[in-house]
Amino acid sequence: MIITDDFVMINYPKTGSTFARDIIFSIYARSGRKIVDLSLPVITNTTEIGNKSQHGTVEQIPVEHRHKKIVSILRNPFDRYVSLYAFKWWHKIPPAPINIIKSKFKSFPNLSFSEYIQMTMEYSRSNVLKAYNYLGPVVSGLDTLQHIAYYSRNPFAAFEALSTNGNTYSSIEPYMENVTFLSQQRLRKDICNYLNHCGFDDEQLEPIMSAPELNVSRSSELESWEKYYDSKLYDEVAILEQPLLEKFNYILGVK
Repeated sequence: MIITDDFVMINYPKTGSTFARDIIFSIYARSGRKIVDLSLPVITNTTEIGNKSQHGTVEQIPVEHRHKKIVSILRNPFDRYVSLYAFKWWHKIPPAPINIIKSKFKSFPNLSFSEYIQMTMEYSRSNVLKAYNYLGPVVSGLDTLQHIAYYSRNPFAAFEALSTNGNTYSSIEPYMENVTFLSQQRLRKDICNYLNHCGFDDEQLEPIMSAPELNVSRSSELESWEKYYDSKLYDEVAILEQPLLEKFNYILGVK
């Protein structure tokens, strides 16, 4: 999480947030304007509870900064799953005890992408829900559940609304914070446009367009995500991530 006099930025994992955080920090530091980079305890999943992370949530915004605008980044859920798969954080911190995972996925950690998605739905979703003591039915995909965890001030109520009112964004909207989302697909341009509104001129923002990529998880982040999906897997993920796709399709750019 970064905090400036102009806004608070929530660093949502695997959306280009490392690049955004570093380049914004650099732009503010060069201008002499105040910016703070907060490392906060993980509260969004049970496998990492208490570890320090750059990825804070709206619940963790310090009280004295809660009046400020909130900005973050959205990424096409299909593409984000591919990035999570390629980054292999799940090798380092598996979503369940290895013996349990191997009882269903015998080749772990050498999983195909389809197997990774199955494992994620089997274990990773419940890790998010359990972090908020929610034990009800799971009707959404991991990206939707993480979206709630990061951008709702009452995740438990939002999870309950999904199971009660249906897997749509309208079910959870009353519990979601007002956030300005930048698009991961046009991230450099969106950062420039946002910082223009914060009073930075084009000369100050020029480094954004020439800065190198950071923390990329596959040989090229321009590699097409489509090749990882057959029609069946695509449809399964589309149903699970329906809330995000219906609400943010104009930002996500999903066909």
